[in-house]
Amino acid sequence: MEFSLDKKLKFVATNIPRRYATAVAISGIGVLDKFSIEAHRYMAPLPITFNTNLSSYKAMSGMGMGSLHTINFIVDAQASKDATMAYFILKNLPVKGCFLHFNGSYHSDDHEGIPYMVLQQRPSLNVLTISTVEQECVDSLATINRSKADFVIVVNSLMTKTY
Repeated sequence: MEFSLDKKLKFVATNIPRRYATAVAISGIGVLDKFSIEAHRYMAPLPITFNTNLSSYKAMSGMGMGSLHTINFIVDAQASKDATMAYFILKNLPVKGCFLHFNGSYHSDDHEGIPYMVLQQRPSLNVLTISTVEQECVDSLATINRSKADFVIVVNSLMTKTY
């Protein structure tokens, strides 16, 4: 953000506010209808539709999050985030040039989530993704990681983590 300010570049926050995503995680995507018109300014237009057959959403629904937490609609919450980020990317996409978007890898790995939703609305766009993967051996990209993104950064799995 500071770099954008220093260089006078447009900076856009694209994610749905956490309070709305949390409400979706607890009550499902339909809960968004209950929020004010003002709140709707910060999310993708309703109704938000999404493809539950995407492998990332299928994997997420199989994580058993509902039994571990109060999260019953984790896929709905993820889709509300992906749809909102895709919406604001498209809304702020310059006529010429590009839009650089930073997001967690689960929102774009395997060209699903945000890229999938962007391309559903604008199939002619050239969308490229970058992801970081951990591997024991960093000399070559493991086969399982080859489809993660257009550009894959490989880091040693023994690398110190700061999160």
